Amino acid sequence: MKDKSSLGRPFEPGQVISRQGEETGSIFVVQDGSVRSILETAYGYEELEVMGAGEIFGAVSVLTQSPSMATYLADKYARVMSIDRRLFMKRLHEDPSFAYNLLKELAEEIRFLRKEVENQAVYDSLTKAYSFRMFDLLLSKEIKRAKRNNTPLSLCLMEIRNCSNIHKLHGYQACNNLIKSIADLLRKTIRENDILIRWSGAQLVTIMVETDITQARIGANRLRSIITSTTFDEQLTVDLNHGVAEYTEGSDQHDLLDRMLTDFNGALHDPAKPL
Repeated sequence: MKDKSSLGRPFEPGQVISRQGEETGSIFVVQDGSVRSILETAYGYEELEVMGAGEIFGAVSVLTQSPSMATYLADKYARVMSIDRRLFMKRLHEDPSFAYNLLKELAEEIRFLRKEVENQAVYDSLTKAYSFRMFDLLLSKEIKRAKRNNTPLSLCLMEIRNCSNIHKLHGYQACNNLIKSIADLLRKTIRENDILIRWSGAQLVTIMVETDITQARIGANRLRSIITSTTFDEQLTVDLNHGVAEYTEGSDQHDLLDRMLTDFNGALHDPAKPL
C-alpha cells in the first residue's frame, strides 16, 4: 500500500508552491510541514499566515477561475498535494463531506481576509504603524490642530536605501524583519504625540507635532544615528536617508509633501550635503 505522505510533492524551505497573480488551475492541501502565504502590495511583501497539515489553499482561485490572490511557499519544509480543477469539481459533486469541509475552510479564509483588509485600512500589518491610507486624514487633522493652537508642525521621511540589496542577498523575510525592527525602534524613540506611518515598502514618515524645522532636523539626525548604530538580525548594515519639512502658514498638504521630498532627494543625490 502506498504511503499517504508520498502522495504530495515535497518542497524545500522557501520554495514557491503557487505565485500571486498566476493561474494554477489547482487547489492545494498541506499534508506535512507548513506553508507560508505572502501578499505582494505597494508596501512590499507582507506575511498573511502560516498554514499547517490539513489546511487548504487555492480553492477561491479555482472556484472563481481567477489568478492566485497570494504567493504560497514552503515554510522550512512542506509536502503538498495538488488537485486539478476537473478532479476537484468532480469530488465536490460526489462527496458531500468534502464539500462541507471545503465550505468551512473557505468561510474561515474569507473571515480572515476581511479582517486583514479592515486592519490594513488603518494599520500596516507588518510594522503596526499607521498605513499609507491614513496619511492624508492624519496629516490634515494635525495641520488643523497646529493652525488652531499656533504651533509648528513638521514631517520626516526615512528610507532604508539598501533594502532592495538586502532582499536580493538575504530574501524578503530578512528585509521585512529589518523594516519591522526599524519601525519598532522608531516607535519607542519618537515622542508619544508624534505619529508613525508606513509610507511605502522601505519608507516611514513621522508627523512631528509641535516641531519646527530646526527641531525636526535635530530629531531626524538623532533618529538616524540611533538606527544606523543598532545591530539588527543577520548583522545587517543599514544605509538610511531622510528628508524633513515644516508646515508654513498659507501652504497646503501637497506643498508640505513636495518640500519634504525635495529635501529628501537633495540629501539623496548630494552625499556632501549636511543631513
